[in-house]
Amino acid sequence: MFIPTLIVLAVLLFAIVIFSNVWTEVKWYDELDAVRVFWTQWGWALALGVIGTLVVGLVVYLNLRLARPKADSEQDDSASIDGANRYRDQISSHPWLTLFVVPLIAGVIFGAPLSGEWRTYVMWLFRTPFSEVDPQFGHDVSFYVFSLPVLQSLLSLATTLIVLSLIAAVGMHYLYGGIGQDNGKLSLSRRARIHFGVLGAIASLIVAAYFWLSRYNMLLADNEKFAGASFTDINASLPGRMVLAIAALLVGVLFILAAVKGLWKLAGTGIAVGVVTMLVVSWAYPALVQNFQVTPNAVEKESPYIQRNIDATLAAYDLDDIETTTYSARTDAEEGQLQEDAQATAQIRLLDPTIVSPTFNQLQQNRQYYQFNDQLSVDRYNIDDEDRDTVIAVRELNLTGLDDSQRTWVNDHTVYTHGYGVAAAYGNTSTTRGAPQFFQYGIPSTGELGDYEPRVYFGQNLPEYSIVGAPDDIDPWEIDYPDDDAPNGVVYTTYDGNGGPSISNAFEKLMFSIKFRSTDMFFSDRVTDESQILYDRDPQERVSKVAPYLTVDSKAYPAVVDTDENDETPKRLVWIVDAYTTSNNYPYSARASLESATTDSMTSATDAYGQPEEVNYMRNSVKAVVDAYSGDVTLYQWDEDDPVLEAWSKIFPNMLTPVSDMAGDLMSHVRYPEDMFKVQRTLLTQYHVTDAASFYSGGDFWNVPNEPTEGDSANPQQQPPYYLTLQMPGQDNAEFSLSTAFIPGGTTQRNVMTGFLAADANAGNEPGKVRDGYGKLRLLELPRDLTVPGPGQAQNNFLTDSTVSRELNLLRQGGTDVRMGNLLTLPVGGGLLYVQPVYVAASSGTTYPLLQYVLTSFGDGNPIGFGSTLEEALDQTFGGDSGAEAGDADVSGQKEDVTEGEAPDDEATGEPTEAPSEEPTAEPTEEPTGGSAGDAQQRLDDALAKAGEAIQTSNDAMASGDWAAYGQAQEDLEAAIADAIDAKEELEGNG
Repeated sequence: MFIPTLIVLAVLLFAIVIFSNVWTEVKWYDELDAVRVFWTQWGWALALGVIGTLVVGLVVYLNLRLARPKADSEQDDSASIDGANRYRDQISSHPWLTLFVVPLIAGVIFGAPLSGEWRTYVMWLFRTPFSEVDPQFGHDVSFYVFSLPVLQSLLSLATTLIVLSLIAAVGMHYLYGGIGQDNGKLSLSRRARIHFGVLGAIASLIVAAYFWLSRYNMLLADNEKFAGASFTDINASLPGRMVLAIAALLVGVLFILAAVKGLWKLAGTGIAVGVVTMLVVSWAYPALVQNFQVTPNAVEKESPYIQRNIDATLAAYDLDDIETTTYSARTDAEEGQLQEDAQATAQIRLLDPTIVSPTFNQLQQNRQYYQFNDQLSVDRYNIDDEDRDTVIAVRELNLTGLDDSQRTWVNDHTVYTHGYGVAAAYGNTSTTRGAPQFFQYGIPSTGELGDYEPRVYFGQNLPEYSIVGAPDDIDPWEIDYPDDDAPNGVVYTTYDGNGGPSISNAFEKLMFSIKFRSTDMFFSDRVTDESQILYDRDPQERVSKVAPYLTVDSKAYPAVVDTDENDETPKRLVWIVDAYTTSNNYPYSARASLESATTDSMTSATDAYGQPEEVNYMRNSVKAVVDAYSGDVTLYQWDEDDPVLEAWSKIFPNMLTPVSDMAGDLMSHVRYPEDMFKVQRTLLTQYHVTDAASFYSGGDFWNVPNEPTEGDSANPQQQPPYYLTLQMPGQDNAEFSLSTAFIPGGTTQRNVMTGFLAADANAGNEPGKVRDGYGKLRLLELPRDLTVPGPGQAQNNFLTDSTVSRELNLLRQGGTDVRMGNLLTLPVGGGLLYVQPVYVAASSGTTYPLLQYVLTSFGDGNPIGFGSTLEEALDQTFGGDSGAEAGDADVSGQKEDVTEGEAPDDEATGEPTEAPSEEPTAEPTEEPTGGSAGDAQQRLDDALAKAGEAIQTSNDAMASGDWAAYGQAQEDLEAAIADAIDAKEELEGNG
């Protein structure tokens, strides 16, 4: 009695857990007005699972029933094999076992998994034509994308059914004497003969269908050189598969004859002939054609089919409208060469979003329970009627920054509930100290972005769940932001949005307590009648759940925007997420692995949400926006011509918002998607070659360069593409763009430029209208006989320059860590300019990098620019005056702190405080103004020694908690570094 009770309780507990998870999910979707998404996907999955179970169960039942005689008197005991009678008697006494239980079990095991293919069947029901046909059979591409997967699924199900039918028939006929022995030979009763004959005929039909469908699969295959059907496939394998399909049908006829006449030898002969035919037409004949026709004449034979592959691949990845230009890049540098590129050079980004996160944290974190992500985002904002490239980050929660004693359930889930505001800095400049020059900073958030809702209840680093909301008559308990003027130094708030399900009564509390395995939630007094529970708060996860048919980009980026075009209402902090529709069934298109294509030195494969393994069709069909305060998800239909998205919009109606409803300010922050660009650049390493013969040779294939700042890493990663403002040759204006470089392909170590690709990432700022030119891909192809350094070679030139090497080594010897920033490539001055910021940070203790130098190079053999500002470095590279004004033209002097974006004083900018004298003095001064080289060297040594002492003092002060001493030590360290830089510059001048 005890064990059955435990079983009942276990089943009941399991049912309650399942119910709670389903119920809470429904509530979550309901809060986003997306409950139809939940019921649609689970409804179709359940329906197909039931259908699959019933179909398999019914087929198994029919075969069991047909194999069993109608009455025991009809069974053939004489033909029974010894031992069968005992099992037959047990089945006869329990008929429900074979007629109900066995079919049901078979249906659940082999039929219910059909539920996992609900997308395949629903997409076919709501299929939309592509209005493009394949080059071989003339079918619309929608046949391959929507219909062929359904036919393959049905064929797979039919194969499963015929195997189960054969097993059921053999078992039942064996038990009831339909299969027996006659003088040592296998014998079949008439019932068994007819049964097996019909099953053989059906199996032959399935085989014929397989060969017929395999003709279309040839257009989706991957060959050694290209994707799609080859010359041998079309001219040898294709006719052979038609022959095999006809042969299978003929074998089916022989099985019918065997069923009626008992001519099993004839059926066996037909099978043998079919096997031989299959070997000849599917292996021997294609091998002969390949070896004696194609291999000796590969280019001529394969070229038409390679051209099909090229055309299909360019169309499938939206690469068929690239503007390709031969770029005879200059390699010489002369004075004033950048004069015509002033618009692009003024916005060259010096702030590296992968390096400056520690600096953002040190200067803008404010409290230990806040943090910025390790990788910040690049965007652009209009400041004083000028578009400025920007590095922006959201100040999110960091509960790991709290002491263990503070990590209680109350604190983790009801007190620390949200992040607060953004920090944003100009991308093209810094303070004189080398820190980011913030134009949005502090708590409360202050700066150029104006009034906006700063609270971040939905972001990328939040607790698993937070319980928010409380009655009006209760004092707020959610920490909002620190304020020295507030009681206890903290301002509290209560969430008044509508971002999560209600958790206001005992039943709701019970359901969510079960979901999150928390008894504290159920008994806490902080769960009130006004409470909501916020969970699944990552913007990418929310988009992936609301639109399960989309592949979500590996990065979400924040933006402060006016979403309602009303200047009187606060702006909103939102997350923008690019999302894609994909397919793996576009005929003749090359496949791309999203994992490998999107992984580089800045990302990893784990960043992606819902990415399939491989695709051969991809569109950036949706721009998703997630409100950081309310959690609302808006899916803007970005590509109105995508047939895949059109089909999904029929399945999930009213979920997409037309792009015409997008506010102009939001439009101005939409950018070209990074993952899409990475896939496109991977394909363009080969598919920039559009001539079939050249493609076959592969001699002009390219590679994406590895990240040069990683050096000789054991696992080198590709250099990421970079967002920055640039002006491509032939482009009227400099635009916010996404760009990448190419180097020679193959296994060569030669790192020279072969191509440069840029995507126009500026969608404009007009409400509901995408700017003409957005998404335009421009490819510069460098002449094969021109040698222009690639990123790796440019990095090598920087590090081996005697001046650069000496001065960076001096910094490293002074107890500091030198980090090379992102190596940017810009097509300016008629050639290619490389720009790389250099960051310096303490090597131990409190470390955060500051921008101290900028490196520049142009062409080959020209001076390496190495200055404290980009302006200075450019002038060095271009003969003393580049002709352009960089964004940091007003930043010079020692790296002294400029607070809150204030302009440095005259001394800091390097401007003279007095006018120069009109006449030179007749007599020299008594002492040389520059000092001797020995004095400079001594001052440098002293400064480096003081820097080392300051670092040690900082570490000791931090360990003892003496923050006043720590602050003084940091000031001493900055002063010592400044003195070292002074002495180094003087030493260089004397040298």
